[in-house]
Amino acid sequence: MRPFYLLLAVLLGVASACGAALPGSPADSLRQRLATQAADSTRVVLLSKLAGEYVQTAPLATIQYSKQALQLAQQLKFEPGEGHALVWLGAGFRETGNYPAALEMGLQALRIGENLDDPKLTGRALNALGYLNYEQGNSRQALTYFFRAKALANKTHSLLLLTRVTGNIGAVYLQLNRLDSALYYFRRGFALDVSQQDLSSEVGDEAMLGNVYAGMGQLAQARRHYRRSARRARPQHITYALCWSYLGQAQLFLRAGPAATDSAAYFGRRALAAGQQGHYPKGILDASQLLAGVEVARHDTAAAFRYITMANATRDSLFSRTKMAQVQALAVSEQLRRQEAADQRAQGIAERRQLWLLAALASTVPALLLLSRNNRLKQRANRLLNSQNSQIASQRDTLRSTLNQLEATQIQLVQAEKMAFLGELTAGIAHELQNPLNFMKNFAEVSTDLVEGMN
Repeated sequence: MRPFYLLLAVLLGVASACGAALPGSPADSLRQRLATQAADSTRVVLLSKLAGEYVQTAPLATIQYSKQALQLAQQLKFEPGEGHALVWLGAGFRETGNYPAALEMGLQALRIGENLDDPKLTGRALNALGYLNYEQGNSRQALTYFFRAKALANKTHSLLLLTRVTGNIGAVYLQLNRLDSALYYFRRGFALDVSQQDLSSEVGDEAMLGNVYAGMGQLAQARRHYRRSARRARPQHITYALCWSYLGQAQLFLRAGPAATDSAAYFGRRALAAGQQGHYPKGILDASQLLAGVEVARHDTAAAFRYITMANATRDSLFSRTKMAQVQALAVSEQLRRQEAADQRAQGIAERRQLWLLAALASTVPALLLLSRNNRLKQRANRLLNSQNSQIASQRDTLRSTLNQLEATQIQLVQAEKMAFLGELTAGIAHELQNPLNFMKNFAEVSTDLVEGMN
């Protein structure tokens, strides 16, 4: 689009958006409060909230109000307000197809949130960056951002953020064709939408539920979700949900065969009109691509060429090489910045740890000296004890040797006494035996003499 026409579209979009809110709507109430609010931090908050009200219906108005909030927050040096204004400004840029600017705003908001240690702001920035990556097809990176945002939403009990991020996780799983996971998260997100009365998120999640059921082959259920989403989104001009629900119905008719191509073309044109009315380039791209395929099936080459040209122009505005290079450069720059910050944190932790270690060592020097003195005394006592033990052992060995000698002498004395007693006993017996023997000898001699005399 030429610069002049782009500027004209911006001005017209902002003008229409500023008057599009219904009386009594949140946007109308916010504008009434702004009319009497002084230029302070409260006005920054009101402008940011008003910018958020128009993200899905008039993103050009979102850009206008978030810029006002950002300028005022910077003047007041109100960093939380600056961060939230950057989140909504990035959302407006994303919805209008300016992905590099959206990425830059999101990364700035994330840095402010992390520096302030503000989990709510950090969670919103992470959710915005996740959705930006989802729209560009970076599914894995989108999931990383979304799950970090979900953890912060649970930590801070932020149901509004949890409502949005749960459905966004389902959208990424649908993009990855993991239908069971997508259905699980869309159902949870839809239940939270209803409980929080978040209509903008509700109609989007319901349209996505239609896509999930269509992927599962449950066409009747998919059609019910598409129709309900469109019926509820139409009065509030929620562009992205209208695009998704109309495109989903067009896809269902295309699956029905050639006889239903007219119905497919009808819903495709409605999706295209919704995208153009809401300045939603992603919807315009998807609708023009579908319509080109429908016209090819209807053998209308002129119309097919017209839609293909529109799709190519929209794709170039969204994904031109220059823009994608800017996105990649910003992503790499942010990655390097985060790595540098991580290195600095690690270095700071190491330095603090070293200081603590030195302080601990300094505090333990007296204890170490005392321990050294006690150790020397203990070693000296051990040496003295060992010497005494050696002396006692030597004395014990001497006593044991003397005892052994005494025992041997005692045994020898007992043996000698036994032998002496035996000698005395033997001498006594011999003496007692000697008398009878002498008598018998004498008697024998007398007997011999008698015998000789008789002879």
